[in-house]
Amino acid sequence: QSQLGELVEATGADALTIEELAGALLSIAAVTDPQRREAWRKRGAAFFSGERAEHTSGRGAGDNAHSAAPHDPRLPSPDPATGAT
Repeated sequence: QSQLGELVEATGADALTIEELAGALLSIAAVTDPQRREAWRKRGAAFFSGERAEHTSGRGAGDNAHSAAPHDPRLPSPDPATGAT
């Protein structure tokens, strides 16, 4: 459990509410598309190896906004002043 908490913090997902995080996890757990899951696996492997190049790249194969990871840098960033996207 502590490793899961550390992962949530390391990915920036700790900025989400617990309901948002749970909803996002439920959404991605329901995805069965092998190409999308492989893209997520590769992105996770790159994260753990310290590679961050994908954070600045465009949309990956098989990704879309409603199935993106909770702290997906491809989603609109909130405006620092208002919190609105």
